Amino acid sequence: MDLLAIGLSSGVDRIEDACAQMLLADGSLPAQAMLIAAAARPSVCLGEKIRANADTLSVAFRQLLIHGTPTQAIAALDAIELTETLEPVPVVIELLRANVPQPVLDRAENLLRSMAWKLHELTEHGSEKRLHPTLAALAARYRLPIIEALSRALELEVDHLELQKANVRELFIECLMIIGPDDAPEVRRVLWSSNPSVREIVRHLMMSGTHPGILRSIIGSLGHNYPHPRALDAVQERDDPEFVVSLLMTISKPISQKLMQNLRQISSVNWLSRESLDLSWIPGEYQAGIIHLINLTRLSRDCRRNVEEWLLRYGCSEAREVAVQSASQHDGDKVKEIVRSSLNSADSAVAAWACSQLKTQQFPDAARLLLEKLRCADREVREVARAELLEWFHAERMLEMQEAMTPEIGRHAGRLLLEIDDSALTTIELELNHAIRHRRIRALMAIDRMELIHETQAFLFKMLTDIDPLVRRTLVDILAKLPSLDSLLALQYLTRDESLRVREAAVVAFQRLKGSMGELNLASQLSNHVETAERPVSSTDDSGILAWANPADETRSIN
Repeated sequence: MDLLAIGLSSGVDRIEDACAQMLLADGSLPAQAMLIAAAARPSVCLGEKIRANADTLSVAFRQLLIHGTPTQAIAALDAIELTETLEPVPVVIELLRANVPQPVLDRAENLLRSMAWKLHELTEHGSEKRLHPTLAALAARYRLPIIEALSRALELEVDHLELQKANVRELFIECLMIIGPDDAPEVRRVLWSSNPSVREIVRHLMMSGTHPGILRSIIGSLGHNYPHPRALDAVQERDDPEFVVSLLMTISKPISQKLMQNLRQISSVNWLSRESLDLSWIPGEYQAGIIHLINLTRLSRDCRRNVEEWLLRYGCSEAREVAVQSASQHDGDKVKEIVRSSLNSADSAVAAWACSQLKTQQFPDAARLLLEKLRCADREVREVARAELLEWFHAERMLEMQEAMTPEIGRHAGRLLLEIDDSALTTIELELNHAIRHRRIRALMAIDRMELIHETQAFLFKMLTDIDPLVRRTLVDILAKLPSLDSLLALQYLTRDESLRVREAAVVAFQRLKGSMGELNLASQLSNHVETAERPVSSTDDSGILAWANPADETRSIN
C-alpha cells in the first residue's frame, strides 16, 4: 500500500494510472481513501479516474467527509474541487448542516459555491463554450440530485437560527437559485416561502445578486403568471450593469406574452429616470434594448423623450436607428433638430449617421446638405453622403432627364455625376453600344449636354463605324466641340461617309474646328501625333483615334 501511495505522487501519468487502477481493484475503504487523498493535489490523470469512478468512491467520500478527521475532510473537499467531481456534492451539503470545526465549514462553503457556479456554467453554456463534454454530461446527470439535496437541507420552517446556520441557509438558497430552473418546484418553494428570514434572504439576493444564475431566476420569474414582487422591484430599482445588461439581453430577443404583460406593471426605472441621463456605461450592442424596454413598460413621456434624445445624440449606430423609429412616431420635429445639429459633430460616426437620416426624415434641403458633406474632410461622412446622393444622381437617371436640362444645369449635373456615381462612365459606354438606335443617340446627347466629351472621347471614336447614319450624324456635332487632332482626324474620316448628310455635316464641322484650333496649335498637335504614330500600336488599341485608322494612311494628313 505504501508503494502505491508513492506511485500516486510520482507525477508520471502512466504510473499514476496503474496505481489508481490497482487501488480501485482492491475495493477496500482504505484503498479508496488513499486514492481520494492523492487526488487532493493537481493531477489530470487522477482527476479523470475519480470522475469516472465517482459512484464507486461515493462511500469513501462520505466516510472522509462525515466521519473523518478535519484533515481528512479538508483533503476530500480539495479532491472534489480539483477533480470537479459532482457526485459527492450532496454529501458536502449534508456536511454543512453538521456540527464541524470552523475550518472545515469554511472550506465546505467555498467548495459548494464554486461547484454551484461550475454546474451552472456546464448546464447553461456547456455547448456554446465547448467545455469538456464529459463534464457537461455529468453536470446534466447530477443537477437534479443536487437541487433536491439543497431543498431537503433548507430548514424553511425554522425562523431563528444560529448565525453560523443562518449563513449556511443563505448559501443553500443562493446555490439553489444559481443551478435550479426558475420554474423548478424547489426554487419556487424557496422564493414564495412565508418564513420572514427566508424572504429577507430572497429579497437580498434578488436586489443585489450578480451571478448569471440568480439574474436568470429573477428575469425568469417575470415570465410567470404571478411574478415575484421582488423581481418587479429589481427591474425598477436595480442599476448595476450585470442586472441591466442581462435584462436588456432578454428583451432584445423574442419574449413571451406573459413577460410583456408583467413588464407593463413597471412605471419607473431608476437608471432611466435620472435628471442627468448618462447611458454610456451600457455596452453599445445592448443600447438598442433600452428602446424595447421603454416600449414594454409604462414609463413617463418625459423619460421616454430623454432616453430617445440621449441615444440619438450619443448612442451606437444600431441604437440610433431604433431610437429614430421610436421618436419619429411622436416627436418628428425633435428628431430633425437632433439630426441637423449632429451633422457637424466631431464624431465621424455621428455625423455620418446624421447624413443617412436627411432623406429618411424628409429634410427639404437634404440635397444641399448632402452636397456640402460630399466635400467633407472626413472620409466616412463623404462616403455616406455619396451613397445617399446616388439615389438621385446616377447615370441611368441623368440619361432619362437629359432632354430637360439647360446648358448650365447639364454642366453641373455632369460634374456631380462623375463625383457621385463611380460607374457613370461604364453605364454611358454600355448605352453607346446599345442595340436600339434611340438609346445610343440619347447617350450621345447626354454626353453633349453634361459636357462629358473629354471624359468619353475614347467611347466616341468607337462610334465612327456605327451602322446607323443618324447616330454618326449626331456624333459629328459632338466631335466638333472637342478641339483635338483626334477629333479632326475623326471628322475627316466621316467626310468620306457613305451617307450624304453625314458627309456634308462632317465637312462643315471639320472646317470650323480646324479654323478654331488655329495653325500653330494644330501644328503642335500634329507633331505630337506623328511621334505617337511612329510607335508600335496594337490593332486592338482602343485608347483613341489610332484604334480605327491606320497611322501610315496618307488620308490622315490635315489639308
